[in-house]
Amino acid sequence: MNKVNPSSARKKRVNLWLAGLVVFTLCVFCFSAGALANRIIMEKSLDAIGGEISDDGEMQKFQDIYETLATKWYFSKDMQDPKKELLEKAITGMSTLEQDPHTNYFSLEEAEAFTQHLSGSNVGIGVSFYPNASGSMTVRSVFTNSAADKAGLLPGDVVLKVDDLVTADTSDEDLVAYIQDHNEKAMNLQVDRGGTILNMEVVPGSYNSTVAMKENGSMGVVEVSVFGENTGKDFSDALKRLKDDGINTLVLDLRDNSGGYLSAAMDMAASLLGKDKVVFQEKTLDGNVTSYATDGSFAQMDFDKIYVLQNENSASASEVLIGALKDNLGDKVTTVGTTTYGKGTEQTSIPFTDGTSLKYTIAEWLTPDGESVNGKGIDPDVKVDSTSVGSVRYTVMEEDEVIEPDTVAPNARPVQIYLQYLGYPADREDEYFSVTSSEALKQFQLDHGLEATGSVDQKTFDELLSAVGLKLNETRDSEDAWMQAVSQLMNQQ
Repeated sequence: MNKVNPSSARKKRVNLWLAGLVVFTLCVFCFSAGALANRIIMEKSLDAIGGEISDDGEMQKFQDIYETLATKWYFSKDMQDPKKELLEKAITGMSTLEQDPHTNYFSLEEAEAFTQHLSGSNVGIGVSFYPNASGSMTVRSVFTNSAADKAGLLPGDVVLKVDDLVTADTSDEDLVAYIQDHNEKAMNLQVDRGGTILNMEVVPGSYNSTVAMKENGSMGVVEVSVFGENTGKDFSDALKRLKDDGINTLVLDLRDNSGGYLSAAMDMAASLLGKDKVVFQEKTLDGNVTSYATDGSFAQMDFDKIYVLQNENSASASEVLIGALKDNLGDKVTTVGTTTYGKGTEQTSIPFTDGTSLKYTIAEWLTPDGESVNGKGIDPDVKVDSTSVGSVRYTVMEEDEVIEPDTVAPNARPVQIYLQYLGYPADREDEYFSVTSSEALKQFQLDHGLEATGSVDQKTFDELLSAVGLKLNETRDSEDAWMQAVSQLMNQQ
């Protein structure tokens, strides 16, 4: 067995808040939708790249190098299409800029993934879920206007059966595939809601996976994961339902929301600010500054108090909306969490006929009061310590990787933190996997039907992740420092 070497470990890293969470269904961005300010993306983009190419021989040098590598380079024989691959690499290099990490060239696969991410469109019943201790499907979130929402599913419901499928005996992948295969066909769900068994009919279909809503006592919580094409409408509908139920305190959860379409931020702002309120200012290459205000496309929903949850991954369009709410509503808005990412630029896109695209920066945006957040972010009104088990990053383990006691490895840190979280007496929280922590791991392995080796292999690591993910999901609300801070603030009023 191989010991994990820090230099050879895979670089893919995962946040455990998402472990075990399935959604039926990039980078940080703030994307200028064509509908915003009557822009036609292709027209503006082509204008932006117009101009004369210098005649100092640089283009001829590029052409010479390109032809030489494509036709005379020894290893070109190993390429399926040398000219295409070399050109793709040249374009990628040209669009990889140290001063602007948000300008990117997208391959066909990347462009498709980016478009799908922004659309937020999926097929299914419209919930995120995790398997509980018995393996049954437990609803984490219900997406607004989805089939599950219309059927009356609620967060915390345990789906025992989908038609004749027992969810505890069915893998997540098979469950999702079954539901998606029944698109537009009625299915029967057997649901356990606090000990009461309910039978529901649900018809899977297309839904938007960017907005989820729940009521928590006197407050309404709306989670927005990305600013997608239909986010504005679903957000407006969620707010209206809260108001119809007499909710006057809104918690807007923008944690880990890296942005999206500015038009969606404008729509969401309209629902909270009303008409003719400045949402942001745009500063372009020529130095001109233009203000953009709400157009009243969605009815305003007035709340007595708005708490915005933010963290270091709240970026771009999230920061646009936070700035707009703070500058327009003043003390009615309280931000809770950590300083946001600080991405104060705006991008547009050139789509090419082969499916690839170039996303590039066209402007810097400012808050309604003219402040730039680029590189500095927005500080919270109430700071929350972001260090939690769910925020600990880990490296995905390879099948043949093993962490032995008395060795150093990147995953030794999360392993020991996770053991402590689960109540096992690991004695360290760094990358040194101690003998004491190994003994704690042996007990974990025994408790979970594994061979008690005291070493971390892939099977043990996956079981550890599963156990931590389950506890995080089951205790998420009670251990959520952001929501605890909001509750304290409400009690002080």
